[in-house]
Amino acid sequence: CLSLFWPCFGLIIYNLMFFGVLPFNTFTVSPWMLGSSLGLTFLSLDLADRINSIQQEVLDAKSSSYTDSLTGLKNRRYLFKHINADVERVLRAHEQSLKTGKAIIKNKSTGDNLVFFLIDIDHFKHINDNYGHAAGDEILQGVAKVLETVFRDSDHLVRWGGEEFLVVSELHHEKQAKMVAERLREALSSQKFNIDGHSVSITCSTGFARYPFFPESPGKIHWEQVVEVADLLLYQAKSQGRNAWFGIFDHLLSARGITRHNFRSQIEKAMEAKTVTPAKSNISSGNVAKIRSIK
Repeated sequence: CLSLFWPCFGLIIYNLMFFGVLPFNTFTVSPWMLGSSLGLTFLSLDLADRINSIQQEVLDAKSSSYTDSLTGLKNRRYLFKHINADVERVLRAHEQSLKTGKAIIKNKSTGDNLVFFLIDIDHFKHINDNYGHAAGDEILQGVAKVLETVFRDSDHLVRWGGEEFLVVSELHHEKQAKMVAERLREALSSQKFNIDGHSVSITCSTGFARYPFFPESPGKIHWEQVVEVADLLLYQAKSQGRNAWFGIFDHLLSARGITRHNFRSQIEKAMEAKTVTPAKSNISSGNVAKIRSIK
């Protein structure tokens, strides 16, 4: 190792001069100084390389802590770490619009709303029970790949837990959210998995909701409560036969009298009373429009 050789070389020259074996002159001092300087240089380079290696190990560890090991998607920890920046940006846009009375400027690369899509694989327990957990893992990995084709690179794709996935996408209009939900439903229902020689088909149920839930009071409801609404809609899709989606984007429900404490119960009452009517897929009539990618 050069970082060890040159200091040793310089030390040998110095000792030989100190004990009188070599004369103390320009011809002996120069190699000693050269050896010491080169030793320090190579030692510094080795140290810098080691520091870079440690920093990379820290980055790799941090990255793995934000990634689901099975699917390669992000995990809950990642979302809770990074979602606040998106939430604050969307809130600022809505609050500025309310303050100035001007519509939010549309941006092609980002939307002025965060749409939370909560996705659950239908009858996943049946797959595990009949084909084994290894088959279930293969299905989860396949679903993750489909999500990556349906949604954009800028969207947050998260394995929420078990067979549930959460996707956060920036969109402008309800029409876009419905298009994406239908495109996902079609993509998964047409996917075939080869499990132990058997062709296995799957479907999914999806619920989605828009943040801010009340555009006229943007900060009134927390984004996690919007996920709760998506969860309510997801199970409404399941109760209607699965392989479907339900979503709330635009609605006429007033924010007056609603707090973060009573929000969920008020939404449930509004849905029961039909005050809030979710958008939903309509696959029974066979009249499902072909969906284009929003990538």
